[in-house]
Amino acid sequence: MGHPRAPPVSSRTQRPRRCAPHHASEPKATGGAPRPAPRPRTPRLPFFSTLVAKTALRPARATWQIRLVASLDWSRVAFTEHMTEAAEVVAECDVVLDFEIERATYAVKVYRPLKGASQAYFAVGTNREDPQGFRPVGEGPTPEDALQTCLNTAGVYHRRRVKQAGG
Repeated sequence: MGHPRAPPVSSRTQRPRRCAPHHASEPKATGGAPRPAPRPRTPRLPFFSTLVAKTALRPARATWQIRLVASLDWSRVAFTEHMTEAAEVVAECDVVLDFEIERATYAVKVYRPLKGASQAYFAVGTNREDPQGFRPVGEGPTPEDALQTCLNTAGVYHRRRVKQAGG
């Protein structure tokens, strides 16, 4: 005829139930190992897209920082005759130039020459959207003068491009 039916549930043999074993980290009513202290929470870094959404540059408080060695004694570093130029970074910033029809973001670094330069300071800008493109350069007796000359050069370059585009 058909398949034999299983006996009703109440007639099945039942196995004794075993409780899950206690872990050593769980406290028991009668004693046992204490729970370990919770790990301290580390602050979460925001996703890069969140940082970009906040500003065109960097957030007001830097999330990632590179510590500069301010107390480096450059007089103790020997630059050989084959090392024709050397410079240390004294400042850096990001600058956005916005001419409505053209926008550029420059990462600008200001350097103090250690060997082989005529001016006391110089600044070099790198276009973040086009790193191989135009790179403004400025020189000056102070870091501020070098930066200002670099920014002026970048501004003149982009104003000319806007005029050539008919804007």
